[in-house]
Amino acid sequence: MKWDASVLKVAPEEFLVEGLSELLRRAGFREVGREYKRIGNARIAMVMGERENIFTQKETMVIAVARGAIKGGDLQKLLSDYGDGVVLIPFDGLDGTIEGVRVLTPEWLAEVFTRYEIKPPRTILEKFLPIEEEVDFLREFVLDGPLLTQISPAKLIERAKKRLSYRYGVDPESIQPKKLALSLREVFVFTWVSGESTKRALVEEKRVVLDTDSENLKGLAMRVLLEDVATVQASELVFEKMDNPEEALVREATRAGILDLKIVEQRKAYIPTKATLELSIGDNEATVRFNLENGSVQLKVNPMSEDELLRKFSEVVRKETGEELSLTNKVSKGKVLLVRGRTERYVVEGEINRYSGKIVLFRKALSEGVILSIILGLYPDGEVVSVEKRGDSVIADVLTEKALTVLRIDPETGKSNEVKALIHPSQVLRTILKEENLPFKVGDFSLKVEGVLWHRNVRAVFEGKGVSVRIEYNGETGGVLEKELRLSREAAVQIVLAKYRGFKVILEEERDGAFYFTLEGERHIVKLKALPDGKVEEVDRFLRKEAVEEIALRKLSEIDESPIVESLSLRDNWEIEFSGSRRFGRMVLHRTTGEVLDLEYQYLESFLAKLFKDLVEDEYQDRVEVEWVLHNLEEGVAGVKGYGTKGTYFAKFDTHTGEVISRDFVPKGITSKIRLAQVESRYRP
Repeated sequence: MKWDASVLKVAPEEFLVEGLSELLRRAGFREVGREYKRIGNARIAMVMGERENIFTQKETMVIAVARGAIKGGDLQKLLSDYGDGVVLIPFDGLDGTIEGVRVLTPEWLAEVFTRYEIKPPRTILEKFLPIEEEVDFLREFVLDGPLLTQISPAKLIERAKKRLSYRYGVDPESIQPKKLALSLREVFVFTWVSGESTKRALVEEKRVVLDTDSENLKGLAMRVLLEDVATVQASELVFEKMDNPEEALVREATRAGILDLKIVEQRKAYIPTKATLELSIGDNEATVRFNLENGSVQLKVNPMSEDELLRKFSEVVRKETGEELSLTNKVSKGKVLLVRGRTERYVVEGEINRYSGKIVLFRKALSEGVILSIILGLYPDGEVVSVEKRGDSVIADVLTEKALTVLRIDPETGKSNEVKALIHPSQVLRTILKEENLPFKVGDFSLKVEGVLWHRNVRAVFEGKGVSVRIEYNGETGGVLEKELRLSREAAVQIVLAKYRGFKVILEEERDGAFYFTLEGERHIVKLKALPDGKVEEVDRFLRKEAVEEIALRKLSEIDESPIVESLSLRDNWEIEFSGSRRFGRMVLHRTTGEVLDLEYQYLESFLAKLFKDLVEDEYQDRVEVEWVLHNLEEGVAGVKGYGTKGTYFAKFDTHTGEVISRDFVPKGITSKIRLAQVESRYRP
């Protein structure tokens, strides 16, 4: 029968759910649950399926049918709990939209049911199309009395199929009836008289009712008396006969005190008590026993042997691949036997119904070795970084000389196509070395690609020259997401000397997870801290002692002839003590630049003595012998005393500038001794 939407809309919900379950099985999913929800006046039925591929990746699918008017927003809240892979079929329209859910029409479902030959239930067929009864194994029996309860073999078959399908997970279409045996129990109705009264009695194997009118059996008794023979369809009949029903009637009448009972008429009828239905389930057999009196049903189906199931699976593998199966694993799980194996080129797996032998799931995929061979055939010099099963494809990341290629491969046919080319890790490393000003070349490193996340973000490690560079970057843009550098001491020396050309290492030390270096250049000493991630921090820098002395002498030569550096010391800055032919003092130079920060000096006593002699000669035209020069360094003054031919001379000098602060002359004579003492006291500093 070809389905259409009008037939689906009147189909029972239970049938739709069974049909959806079958669709999932045909798609390779194993049913893991059913749920029924109600939102307002709308009812939603859902079937959940799950499957695993050969790479152990789990996939889920939910198919839901909705009946009754419903808003998309209400369904959104309900279906969002089931993640991706939800298919919705609204029978009465949908108000609004649902994000992340595939919405299909009843017409689509009708077309799929037709394509997969999912047959409608019998009641639907009877309503829309005439059908032929399944009577090829039945024949009609004519009974010599009425049948008190009607039996429909078609309904028994339908009940049996439904129960077998539900309990053992078999396809109803694979269940075929072979034999129906009915058990019929004899029932007798007697018309009897005692005195002037006439009554009717019912006699069964374990029951005798003398007066059917008194126990509401009048209708039944009249039916037995009035109806003629009956017919019944079955493969065979089993009669539960009763010996001497008349004797049982007389015995019961005697116990009741009726001694003159006379039987006027006797009629026989039949009550069906049991039905035993034998069916085939694929290559297996089942027996369903119905107790027609209490409604109980017993099912008996033995699972098929594993050898037979594996033989069937091997045949399918041979047909699909043309190769022989080598079994790797088999597990009985409920109603199915899970099988995994290999052929020369393929990895295969399947689910076989243990009761029908039907292969409800079969998947094949080229083995990893074959897929790798395909990849390396396309890229002989390439390196396979990762292989991932995604949906119905295999996605591989292949490192070539120029790029990281993302390749899609059909796992069944081996056909491939390039999805995209990602930026090669070496290009990213080249950029990092340039940005970090590191003295290395890409060729100095060996590359290992650790993985490609989402076939986009690349994780790579470069090692060489005592350097390890670990990066994660966006393969499409080249943007670095994470970066980690690790240096050995030798690599740190290389980096430091590259940054400070013309310097040499004179001291090195490792502590607190970092490298410390002292470098000597032509004019400077530099102290550095090199971190393991490649960063270099300048801790200190100062002029070399030789450079400081050179700068100091050049500066001092501007104020004195033949200056001499008496001492050099480095504190916050360079401090220099010096002397010259005329002056002595202290100079402070900036520790790094050599700039003069401070300069203090005073004239030497010998030079002051010369100034004194020149002063006396110019002022007094006298030649003088210096007796003493007294220098007060703190005040920066010096007093000088000398004897000449004319008398005694005194002078006081500013030792910083050489200027004469004061001077005095005491001529020779007795009277001058007192004055001489007075003047001399003023010139002693």
